[in-house]
Amino acid sequence: PYDFLVALDMETTCDESYANRSDVKVPRDHAEVIELSFAVVSVQQHQAVHQQQFYVKPEKSVLTPFATAFTGITQAQLDTAELLKVALANLDSFIQTHFISQEKRFCFVVLGESDLRYQLTREAREKGITLPSYFNTFYDIVQEVASWTRLFDGGARRPPLQKSALLSLCNTLGVSHEGRLNSALDDAASISRVTVALLDNVEQWLATLTDPLPETTKVPLTSAIDLAKQLNDFHSTQSKIVHLGGLPHKSIYSDVETWVGLAGVQPASLWMNRNMEGRADGTGYAVFRSHEDAKACLALNHRILGDRTIQISPATEATFEASADDRIPYPVRFISADMKPGDWMCPGCSYHNFASRRSCFKCHTNNPSPSAAFPVNATMMSQTLKPGDWICPNPQCKFQNFAARLECMRCRGRKPAMGMGMNMGMNMGGYGGYGAPPRAQGISAKPGGRGGRGGGDRPGDWSCPNDACRYHNYASRTECYRCGT
Repeated sequence: PYDFLVALDMETTCDESYANRSDVKVPRDHAEVIELSFAVVSVQQHQAVHQQQFYVKPEKSVLTPFATAFTGITQAQLDTAELLKVALANLDSFIQTHFISQEKRFCFVVLGESDLRYQLTREAREKGITLPSYFNTFYDIVQEVASWTRLFDGGARRPPLQKSALLSLCNTLGVSHEGRLNSALDDAASISRVTVALLDNVEQWLATLTDPLPETTKVPLTSAIDLAKQLNDFHSTQSKIVHLGGLPHKSIYSDVETWVGLAGVQPASLWMNRNMEGRADGTGYAVFRSHEDAKACLALNHRILGDRTIQISPATEATFEASADDRIPYPVRFISADMKPGDWMCPGCSYHNFASRRSCFKCHTNNPSPSAAFPVNATMMSQTLKPGDWICPNPQCKFQNFAARLECMRCRGRKPAMGMGMNMGMNMGGYGGYGAPPRAQGISAKPGGRGGRGGGDRPGDWSCPNDACRYHNYASRTECYRCGT
């Protein structure tokens, strides 16, 4: 139905998730767009025909070292950038000139719904920016690729694709990701290539059909998400239900009820959705006693609960009933699995907290025994360290950090230099610093994997999304050197 599809991507200010929340310089619900880029796909030609990039100067948040390492954006680039209002005006000028004035139909394509449904909506509201109505309509390429794979599974339910893993989408459709991950321009270009591949596959598949498709068949890239219609349905039906996303997996009824209370309303009931394994999937529903209360709750969209930003969207009775097989009433208390080393029970509210927490997730009571919260032994580390992970060199800390961290999550000590990280990883019997991971049986080390380089991570390098592998690969690789993912 469209002449052009516009692959859109954004990067925002951000910071590491420290155990002590007061150390976080950019809370997640205060993030601001710092890069806005797009790539235009001609539906008729099945190819990208234009791409453009805008850097955006943040007004209230800072560019942290973590954000620079994550996105590649420098302060010098932002110093000469325009404000979000100007960047959006420049984008609108392009759209008016090339699409609207020429009566060409277009629709955005994004990686997950967050950028347009939550981030841009919240930030524009806070900055007094009126967004053009065309931002209400878009395709989520994650959902579209999932629809494509379901066509060949007879509609079978599958584990969801990871929304943050653009590489997994590229791998699914045989597309290479070029450039730097977490660069909005490069990611938009990759989204456009995935879109073109999906258009090609759908066109070829439709050409082979001899019988009409059932009306219920979801053909990819034919039915876009329409936020305006969803909101209109919400109001026209006087719905009392909202959908919740991004919920902490260990949250309980009182946690969500208290958070919803920030809008001055109280839910009549709360529901938790479950995944294929019967566990909480981070989404759910809040049912209110009136439409006005449900509408008031929408104002909390993209606000923080614990350390997670919660996505709230309007829902209707129909969508709520459609989830009946997957949802259960929100639990009033968390039933914990076996305690892991260092986990602790809050003395104030009896909440089960992970070892990394300095204060209780629920009531913020301080950990009564912080020194005992991070037991370190060589056997445990050798079993859990993954390529690039590192151990804090502070002898009073010794916390295990993910490879992407520039500072220790617990004490904020700096990431050790290469030699120190390597020695620590080897002394622990693992490969937690910068040494080579164990070779897969039958595969010898060669340039292109972690073993082929002695330095630290370079921009664009990536870890295999396969949890059984997690191998570190060079940016130039389109599939994992170790397992082929």
